[in-house]
Amino acid sequence: MSLLVTTLPFVQVLVGSETAMYEDINDYHVPFYQAVWRSIGNGHWPFWSHSVFAGQNLVGGGQPAVFYPLNAIFGVLGPVTAFRWWLFVHLWIAAAGAFTWSWWRWRSVAGATLSGFAYALNGFMILHLVHMPFVAGVAWLPWTFLGLELLLEGWSAGRLVLFSGALGMIAMTGHPQMLWMTLVALLLLALVDLVRSGRGLAPWLRIGSGVAIGLCLAAPQLIPQFLFSRTSVRPDLSIKNDFTYSDSPRHLLTLLVPHIMGGGAGVPGMSAPWKGGKNYHELANDVGISVAFIAVVGVVRRIRERRVVGLLVIITFAVLTALAGHTVVGTIVYHVVPFAKDFRAWARYLLLANLAVASLAGLGVRELLAARKVPLDRLAIGASVAAALILLVPVVTTFNGQIPTGGAGFTAVAIPVLFMYGAFGAIAMISWRPTWGLAALLLVCAVDLGTFALSSPWRADGAPASSLDTFYGGGPPVFGWPADAPGGTDRWVTSTLDFRNISVVKDMQGINGYDPLVQADFAELTGLVSAGRLGTNVFYAPGWLSDVLRVTTLVADRAIIPTDPAWHDEGRVVGTPYERWTRSPRVADAYLVGNVRFTDFGSIDGILRSPATDLTTTVYVENGRVGGDRQLFVDRNSPDPAGKVSGSMSSAGVGRYTIDATHPAVLVLSYAWLDGWSATVDGKAAPVTRADGVVLGVTVPAGHHTVELAYFPPGLTLGLIMSALAVLILLSLFALPF
Repeated sequence: MSLLVTTLPFVQVLVGSETAMYEDINDYHVPFYQAVWRSIGNGHWPFWSHSVFAGQNLVGGGQPAVFYPLNAIFGVLGPVTAFRWWLFVHLWIAAAGAFTWSWWRWRSVAGATLSGFAYALNGFMILHLVHMPFVAGVAWLPWTFLGLELLLEGWSAGRLVLFSGALGMIAMTGHPQMLWMTLVALLLLALVDLVRSGRGLAPWLRIGSGVAIGLCLAAPQLIPQFLFSRTSVRPDLSIKNDFTYSDSPRHLLTLLVPHIMGGGAGVPGMSAPWKGGKNYHELANDVGISVAFIAVVGVVRRIRERRVVGLLVIITFAVLTALAGHTVVGTIVYHVVPFAKDFRAWARYLLLANLAVASLAGLGVRELLAARKVPLDRLAIGASVAAALILLVPVVTTFNGQIPTGGAGFTAVAIPVLFMYGAFGAIAMISWRPTWGLAALLLVCAVDLGTFALSSPWRADGAPASSLDTFYGGGPPVFGWPADAPGGTDRWVTSTLDFRNISVVKDMQGINGYDPLVQADFAELTGLVSAGRLGTNVFYAPGWLSDVLRVTTLVADRAIIPTDPAWHDEGRVVGTPYERWTRSPRVADAYLVGNVRFTDFGSIDGILRSPATDLTTTVYVENGRVGGDRQLFVDRNSPDPAGKVSGSMSSAGVGRYTIDATHPAVLVLSYAWLDGWSATVDGKAAPVTRADGVVLGVTVPAGHHTVELAYFPPGLTLGLIMSALAVLILLSLFALPF
């Protein structure tokens, strides 16, 4: 029944009349999942993509989720169909996990049924459907808690596999914030359980081993992502940035009164615009007031049980951390807890409260069914007090105009009150008709959560399947393919956010991209921000950046007029407010330069911006990047033409070039420099350095030679070794006679 109730709000998606695909799903996640599996289907390692940032480390970026196995569906089905089944699989995994964990804890099938769909339809899940790594992480979270419970009670190979496997799955989804959240919650729950039960050291060893194996399983994702993040625009966040999209105390009301500040769409009484601040999906939530009412019953009756105490500790931590700077707890967590300062949007931590409340609701159902006499008088008083407080909120405050007025404001508070009284009525029915009462109780909770799911952004904002077929189809983007210019690679750049990752969708090459881990130096020189737009005019002002990165096309707001005379206006992009400009770069995508000049990164920007610079005969190399290979670059000091190059780079980061150099030179390639590039000249290793502050440079001797390049993410080798060892350990455990 949990799976059925979880599925019902999304019947339109199941039958294909709705897609639920909007914002980041199309701007980031599905395009990259497709790119990863397109590369695998073409027989390449999916470690690098030529589509964004003039070349990007897909493993280091994290969210392309190269190693997450369930994303393989995007290599088999079209994007719309693949997303549909991907979504349902994860909703069902979440419901099944919450059901199983609740049943194991409370031994109540009825309670587990409620826990299953209450968790799968929780406000965090529904509002964050737009963030696919979160959906995947939410799905596996209750399985890690079940694995923890099992390992706390005793050891077996199967229990270890469940715990470590679920934890590894969360880590492989590519969003480390979900992993961090999971590890902190597991620690809190284990700490409460073991301190109160006094079981000694053995459970700690079992849990520690499970965590270590789970992290090792995901090491091919975690290690490269960690190393890549250190050189990104977000190695650490300031406390101000960290607390962006954290909750104010008023936002906590949405846990019980989800539309008190608006935010609904498509359901009568739940269709007011969101007024609670920027990014509705980050700040709002919903546990289901009927579910919370039942959970309170369970807490009141079993308040002293360690399992209940553990969940209350998690709820307390989640709420206080979600409030971030509004409590001293948030500040302490930021400064004390490892890796906390790496993540923003702390309102996300309320997910832990969603899970805990869903589990406690399962306990509440068990207690109601087992009670000889339900204290209806006290429940009635509690419901009435809660109802009065909820109804009084819009009377005593408007939260500076954030509460809708008129009918929308009234229904926003009245509907949750009705659901709460509906739960009370069903509980009263349990006292004389247990079966009918239980059915009514589950129905009230299902309608409560289901109406929230039906009134959420996926319905209002989901793109039609027909438009997605065009978007993901093989035709050109609305502004056309990048202009074909002599010299090889053709890239495009845009000043707008509207086409953030169209390069990934269409498998073309671009400068823009949408990734929180865009490399800091690349972003500084190109003027990009992690959201994917240009922050400066460096590409359409006189200079050399468009040349060395082979930019042939600019799609810009019509107010932008390039000052570089090399740009030619091709007219307005039909159906958009943008203009298309084209140019021919002055250098090829691979060329030889015989004259090396040493400088520092701080000077590169001025060199690239200066029209007086001549990068056809000179290449600039940073002192700190050549190390022991400095003499090789010193030897390149001839301003004369250095020779000819032929060859190309594959979309997966494997290049092969034939050169005829008239004297020792540097082969300059128009792909963004990243840690992880290696090169050989006639089979012998050659150094790869960052040339002109942004692209690749390989030293080559005079004469005819073959140069090969390949990209392999730093840390991946170690990660693969650790993952292989973890798999061997798990397999060996099944073979041991205990």
